[in-house]
Amino acid sequence: VAFWSNALGVQGIIRALNVIFSTDGREDHIIIVYFKGLLFTILWTVNGIMSLLLTVYGDVVFRLLAKTFEYPKEIMELWVLFSSWIPLFTLIVTLTILYRYGPSRLGKTTVSWSQALASALIGAALWILVTLLYRYYIGHLANMSLTYGPLVGLMALFIWINLSVRALLLGAEITVSWKTAEVELTSLRKLIGV
Repeated sequence: VAFWSNALGVQGIIRALNVIFSTDGREDHIIIVYFKGLLFTILWTVNGIMSLLLTVYGDVVFRLLAKTFEYPKEIMELWVLFSSWIPLFTLIVTLTILYRYGPSRLGKTTVSWSQALASALIGAALWILVTLLYRYYIGHLANMSLTYGPLVGLMALFIWINLSVRALLLGAEITVSWKTAEVELTSLRKLIGV
């Protein structure tokens, strides 16, 4: 049930991307929409699990293996770098695929790979900023739950989820605005003969 409701949330994000990327309200067949929702939910789940395993538990497992097999110090440093950058890379790849194939297009490509990648880079950067602010809140301001009860942490989590989705959509919106300005500038140059 949680997986299915998450897929419905992803379908909401896809509908928002339809508006952002101006697909004129043309929708794919309902089966394709549900398939996209499930596919992107699976991608997000794999990305989230891998990020959790690498960033939270990966270091502990690798240190345990390092004690057992006595790896050189350079391997440990490489692992720290690997466990930090791979989740970011997978986030950018997942967002690029979402921005490229998420919007309904009725068989037509409306988003180029460069536009999808630019949206993914901006969306990932904004998401990291929101996540760092959430982490700061949890680390420094979470003692408000002593006064207001445990629901403060739950409300902060919901706010983080809301801001995360907004960051991902804002990444797409900024890229579309940039591409629109680029097209208008090209038209203006043709008009004035430059």
